Amino acid sequence: MHDAQVKNPARKPTRRYRRRYALAVVACSIALVSLAFSALALWRTRHLHIASTSSVTTTTVPGPALVVVPSEIDKNGMVAAGELTGANLNFEITPWPSVSTGLNRVITQDPAPGTSVPVGTSVRLKVSSGPA
Repeated sequence: MHDAQVKNPARKPTRRYRRRYALAVVACSIALVSLAFSALALWRTRHLHIASTSSVTTTTVPGPALVVVPSEIDKNGMVAAGELTGANLNFEITPWPSVSTGLNRVITQDPAPGTSVPVGTSVRLKVSSGPA
């Protein structure tokens, strides 16, 4: 064998070999640190339980019962008051002068007929008091 082919065990590693070795050490260190952080993150979330299937549950909070305001226009004020009471609604009557609407007849109402309102809502009625 030639002398060039015989490896000298006492020979120092080349610069290229040292760079590769250093790069491998750095890469392994980064991998170990990443693994440690991943394990820490999993350990900190160990108490969380995630359902295997996700589902959305909606809860409807019961609100006040609604009623539809009946039409009381051109009815006698006392009859209108009785109908509103029967529909679980309150009422307020305001006398209002009118030449075109008969005495004690409802001229306007608020809220309007057909409106859905909570039980106990007050319906304002303007009732004709006759000509001014």
